Amino acid sequence: MQAPDLKDILNSSESLIKFAENISQLGGDCIVVGGTVRDLFLNSRAKDLDIEVHGITVEQLEQTLRQYARFKSVGRSFRVWKCRFEGTSVDIDCSIPFNEKGEPCPHIGFSAAAKRRDFTMNSMGYHIQKQTLLDPFDGQKDIQDRIIRMTGTTQMLSDPLRFFRAVQFAGRFKMCIEPSIIALASTADFGQLSHERVRGEVEKLFLKSKNTRL
Repeated sequence: MQAPDLKDILNSSESLIKFAENISQLGGDCIVVGGTVRDLFLNSRAKDLDIEVHGITVEQLEQTLRQYARFKSVGRSFRVWKCRFEGTSVDIDCSIPFNEKGEPCPHIGFSAAAKRRDFTMNSMGYHIQKQTLLDPFDGQKDIQDRIIRMTGTTQMLSDPLRFFRAVQFAGRFKMCIEPSIIALASTADFGQLSHERVRGEVEKLFLKSKNTRL
């Protein structure tokens, strides 16, 4: 898929485009991230839109949002701004990269922020202003090869729920899990995971999967 084909994720919202232009004028970047981009390569439409804003402060982000959208901030740490832009039919979550302590790190760059995600296919981004695909870990190729690869062992072990996510993604998207993920699972500590979080991934596996024989 070429970058021009990704324009559809913006849902032709003039207010969203103007928001991105304003962020660019402040020296920042608006990048569509995560499952929104992944699902386009899997010929599926995401129900929401996640935008990661780089290069500006929290105050600058909120000031700019006030001009173009209705929004509310959720979360004391790892804050997310839930927005509704005029002309859009999807919910839009805006965020700024944060470190492990929940402190904003707007200047770490897209590759560093993307590396914190679980799998390569979830680490792609689409730069709104430049209309380019950002794919530092070859997620597009892994989707084409139908394989789920992790971005790193630290990311997987920091939240063992990601092993369950690997299984439900494999079932939903008819993909294989790389052997290193399976091997790493034996070293993970699943004892602190809540039953609710695990149940959520298992439900997705059986309710959304096209293949439950993994």
